[in-house]
Amino acid sequence: MKYNAGKKELYFILIRQIIYLCIFIAASIGFIISIANTVNVFSLFILPMICIFSFFLVLHGLTLACKIYTYQGKKIIIYAGHWNYYIKVDSIVLDRHKNFTKWFTIYLYGKYKKDIFEAKITNLGKITLKINNQVYNK
Repeated sequence: MKYNAGKKELYFILIRQIIYLCIFIAASIGFIISIANTVNVFSLFILPMICIFSFFLVLHGLTLACKIYTYQGKKIIIYAGHWNYYIKVDSIVLDRHKNFTKWFTIYLYGKYKKDIFEAKITNLGKITLKINNQVYNK
C-alpha cells in the first residue's frame, strides 16, 4: 500500500476546479472588455455563450468529490469524477461505475476479505460510506 494513496485523485479534482474557474474568469473578462470596446456579433452572441458554458463547467467542477477513509489499517478511497466513479480498498478497485450524467444517486458495492463496503454518491458530490451495514464517518 502506498503512503500517498488517494492524493492523485484529490490533486486531479483540485486542478480541474482551478482550471474551470480560470476559464470562467477569462471568458467573463473578455466579454466585458469586448462589450466596452465594440459591439459586434462575436461580443453579443459568441462570448456570452462561452461565459454561460464556462459557468456550468465551474458548477460541474464543484460536484467532483473524493474521500479517503482508514478502516482497520485499510485505506478506502471513494472517487466521484466527471464520468468515472469507484471505490478502492488498499489500491484494489472493488466497484466502478461509468456514467455520463450526474442526475442520479450512484451506489457502489464491494466485498474485501470479510468486510462489505457500500458507498453512496449523490448528484451534488456528497459521499456516504457504509461498512457492514453501518455508516462510517472516520
